[in-house]
Amino acid sequence: MNKSWVTKLGLNTLALGMTAFIMKGVYIEDLISLIGASIILGILNTLIKPIFIVLTLPINVLTLGLFTFVINSLMLSINETYVQRSVFSSLNV
Repeated sequence: MNKSWVTKLGLNTLALGMTAFIMKGVYIEDLISLIGASIILGILNTLIKPIFIVLTLPINVLTLGLFTFVINSLMLSINETYVQRSVFSSLNV
């Protein structure tokens, strides 16, 4: 495994865990689900998010980069469909 990929996985896990701890609308059941969700989120951010960024570049330019928040919430919604033990109820995409 690449060292930077392991670092990104650890940071994703830490960020998702802190988000679930701080926000009321985010719920992740256990540590295994947290690690699984961070792996899937890392794969989505590596493979699919750049495609969405390129496809929505005109909208992103018009909104001065604010459309990136919509893309990020879409990535979390896709992640929620694959990890059954996680809930992002505060995101309505």
